[in-house]
Amino acid sequence: MTGRGSLRPFPAASGESNVGNSIRMTLVEATKSCFAKYLTFSGRAPRSEFWKFILFMLLGLFTCLLVNSMIFGPEFQYLHETDENGFLTGRTSVRKFHSSGFVGNIFLLGTLIPWLSVTWRRMHDSGRAGFLPFLPILGWVALIFAITIAHMGFSNFADAMRTTGRANTQVSGTVGLIAFVTLILSVTINIYWLNQASDPQTNKYGPNPTEVLS
Repeated sequence: MTGRGSLRPFPAASGESNVGNSIRMTLVEATKSCFAKYLTFSGRAPRSEFWKFILFMLLGLFTCLLVNSMIFGPEFQYLHETDENGFLTGRTSVRKFHSSGFVGNIFLLGTLIPWLSVTWRRMHDSGRAGFLPFLPILGWVALIFAITIAHMGFSNFADAMRTTGRANTQVSGTVGLIAFVTLILSVTINIYWLNQASDPQTNKYGPNPTEVLS
């Protein structure tokens, strides 16, 4: 029994179950919660809600891969080879592969906003700004873009994107290593942030999702 102003665990309601003083959502419960809060970027989300939704997305994409392959079959990609300076050589290679394709694109469109919002709320839960996880990703994309432009030149880059839809370029081992290490650091920072425990008390983004004031 708790006194006035003290913290007590949430009762097991609204699709959430208590384990000790923390909420442990099931895969179904977390998925329902994220879609119910489709456009909700305020408030907080516990770790179980975020990571179970990530699991739902991975399982969904794998299912889309199977379904798309059975319906549409494999895809073929025609690669226009370039030399070390980024110029087209006139040689073309063909790559056969399976992907989630059209079915996966529909799935990703349907889950993009819930993923963004639950990521935003997950950061709030540990007292951090919701936009922080996207900064390392944007920084890595900007780095790759800058490396590509510096190596190919903007005009060659534009020509390659216009004719093939992609820019293939060869970079030195050092530059490639820098890009790889930067990617690993970005992913590591995000995993660290998103796996932090909930603030035990109410923070500026709202009350602890696993506890309420009695």
